[in-house]
Parts: sequence; structure tokens; C-alpha cells
Amino acid sequence: MSTKLEFNPLLEEGLQKVFISDFYTQTVQTTDATALVPMPLSKGIVEDSVVSFITRITAIEGATGDCWIYEFRGAITRMGAVTYLVDTVTSEYIAASPGAALWSVSFVANDTTEALDIKVTGEAAHIIEWTAVTVFNETTF
Repeated sequence: MSTKLEFNPLLEEGLQKVFISDFYTQTVQTTDATALVPMPLSKGIVEDSVVSFITRITAIEGATGDCWIYEFRGAITRMGAVTYLVDTVTSEYIAASPGAALWSVSFVANDTTEALDIKVTGEAAHIIEWTAVTVFNETTF
């Protein structure tokens, strides 16, 4: 986690506002076509905050060499006890093998655990290794 302090001379005694940026690398394996919400592909959201994220997900099946790479951008907020995605998560195609056509990822605001969950869905009878690299930028009030 990295923290950026910004000096503001207009604030009393030049107090600083803190911006927090987190960088996560997470991995998981799927063996079927069931959506998986594996820990640690989850990020807790603190109360009264907004978190933007950029996630690049890379997946490969070792037996065939099929691969799948996408980048996602979005934001999630938690106001009081309510956690929700801000607008829609956008995706950018990077590269994918034809054999990876059934693989997918979704982002879910989990209002029960107050977290952003990343769900990956593989393919029946295929072992797929997934890696998600995410940069989170959070600000609170």
C-alpha cells in the first residue's frame, strides 16, 4: 500500500489530506464452469469512501495453452451500510485464445461483507489459473 500526502496551504496549519492507493496481486484456480468468488479476490470497502480500481486479469490453461487477458475499470462506494458499484465496470479486451471463449469475470458489490468481489468463471473439466493485478485508489471523508 502506498500513501500520498498532499499539502494544502489553505487548510489550518497546512494540514494534509491523505489519499490511499493499494496494489494487489491475487491468484486462484478454477476447475469447472461455476462462478467462483474465491478469497482473496475480494477487497473490503471502508465506510464513507469511494474506491476506483483498475484490474488486469490474466488466465491460462496449462494443458492447452489457451489464455485470456482483459483489463477492467470501475468504482465502488460505501455510504453508511450500503455498498454499491458506481455506474458500470468497463472492460477492455487485451487478448484471448479461441479456446477461452467461455471464460468470464464479473465484479460484484457485496453489501453483506462490504467488499468488492471479483468472480471468475472457468470451463467444465478445465483447470485454469487466474491472476488479478489490481490498483485501488481510495478516498474517504
